[in-house]
Amino acid sequence: MKQDPTLNEQLNKVVEPFRTGGGWGLGSDYFTAFDTTKPNFHDSKAEFLEEKQLVQDGLNNADQLIRFLLSAVGREDERNDTAERICNIAARQSRLRLKDLPISGVSDLVRKNASEVGLPITSAFVLLDLRTEFHKRLQELEDQEREYWSGSSRPPNHYARTIALRFARFIAGESGQKPTIGTSRDGDHPSTDYGRALEEVFRILGIRANFKRAGMWAIDQLTGEDLQPRKNMLGGLFGLSSDDDGGWRSHDDSASNKHPKGVKR
Repeated sequence: MKQDPTLNEQLNKVVEPFRTGGGWGLGSDYFTAFDTTKPNFHDSKAEFLEEKQLVQDGLNNADQLIRFLLSAVGREDERNDTAERICNIAARQSRLRLKDLPISGVSDLVRKNASEVGLPITSAFVLLDLRTEFHKRLQELEDQEREYWSGSSRPPNHYARTIALRFARFIAGESGQKPTIGTSRDGDHPSTDYGRALEEVFRILGIRANFKRAGMWAIDQLTGEDLQPRKNMLGGLFGLSSDDDGGWRSHDDSASNKHPKGVKR
């Protein structure tokens, strides 16, 4: 999540020991491993439900369009001939139409590159990123519904709970295990890595809350899905795996076949 570089540098130092996927990479001063912005609170339940439905609709529509696009480039026995014909026409026409597009900005460059690579398959990858964000937002709205809109009042320090849960989910996704939390015998000091890190995250973000209560609540919310190792979403949705050269193939495909694979409609 993009925020203040100085703030994120502090947060990154706290979070980095929990990462298993390597270094932070380009732009690490501007992004954190999990979102630290305050969740949006709605003025009414009707307003909340409207957003939740829109996000769910967006997620469903993205899934449908991704499946359609990928069905055009699947193995021969899985390929949808009509979808393939439609996508081939779209790819060819977009390539011709944007061939001589003058580059006056980043958006022009992105559009031209997408047409050269192949507009349908490029769109599928971009839509996949959008789908990921819709899924994350839906998950957060479901958390808010359970903790806020299902009761008579807002729980104490919802922001603290939200941050504790986001951090716990990040750790669970990296390690495949639920984090633990507790206090030392000689005082109300954190006795686990998650507890110590969460207390420091609260300090950096200016959250005045008991780290143990927020952390225990967050751990209780974790599900089996949160413990699954982080992987490319294409694999989970369509049975695809990433090749060493950056191509895509289905899990039962031969290693020599590197072109993108789709699924049955």
